[in-house]
Amino acid sequence: KGLEVIEAHWLFGFAPDQIGIVVHPESVVHSMIELIDGSVIAQMGITDMRHAIQYALTYPERHACELP
Repeated sequence: KGLEVIEAHWLFGFAPDQIGIVVHPESVVHSMIELIDGSVIAQMGITDMRHAIQYALTYPERHACELP
């Protein structure tokens, strides 16, 4: 999770005390953000990082995922 912390800091300008790490035991949650009103938005998916990487590389388009 170290790279994610570095990304949040350098890409989005978050201070270290604004970044938290949570490890989902089943690896279903890939990322979450807590908004100012307390609501949380999560990127969830199958437990294969190829899906999350595909999403990152093809954004803003969506492509069919051939993974199980």
